[in-house]
Amino acid sequence: MKSLKVLTFSDQALPHTNHLKRSCKELDLKLEVVLHTPWDFNAIKIKLLHEYLQKENPDTLLLVVDALDVVILNDEETILEKFLSIDGDVIFSAESNYYFRNKKLFKTYWKKYPKNSTPYDYLNSGTFMGTAFSLSKMLDCIIEENELALTNECLSKVRSDQYLFSKFYVDNFYRDNGLTIRLDNSHELMGCTGGRFSVTSMKDLSKLQGFFFFIIERNLLKVFKLHKFQAKSKD
Repeated sequence: MKSLKVLTFSDQALPHTNHLKRSCKELDLKLEVVLHTPWDFNAIKIKLLHEYLQKENPDTLLLVVDALDVVILNDEETILEKFLSIDGDVIFSAESNYYFRNKKLFKTYWKKYPKNSTPYDYLNSGTFMGTAFSLSKMLDCIIEENELALTNECLSKVRSDQYLFSKFYVDNFYRDNGLTIRLDNSHELMGCTGGRFSVTSMKDLSKLQGFFFFIIERNLLKVFKLHKFQAKSKD
């Protein structure tokens, strides 16, 4: 059985009250926190993960998660069992909101995005899992295909790691480059609210509800300057 490591990135040390840190300790999971400051854009995760993977054992199974809004609910054995049941080299969490930062390609990739029978069609990069070897191969493809320089200047223009992962996922779906990338559309391994409030107290969203719910909520938060309340999302 492969060894499992939980990996996250942060601009500051995680306090003992942090949900991720606390849950890893309770479940006896190995957590590694890579620190980087300043944190001006999320695309910096591409560079940090790429650098980290150069030193990691290729066989190590990595659960890569966001630092501030993730909690782990099951032990290592259960996580490994669910990961293997999905049958992919890299598994991403899935959400109902479609986010694609490149406006010129927004509609093109929305039409090409593989759809499924659940409300959760779209990749969320806040949680994903694979061996260090598979993750490294995926990042090498992303860097090559986007002619990406791992510099602050280049990554600051991209800004979003989720955009890069989503673009790769869709492109990879239509051509074989030796990697099987899957989304956990049924939330068997990774539950994902997509940043929305009170989803756990609602019934399953339809695709249309899920698609617009997030957009409407975000715009309301911006208009009324209520961004600070996002950190208090109980989900």
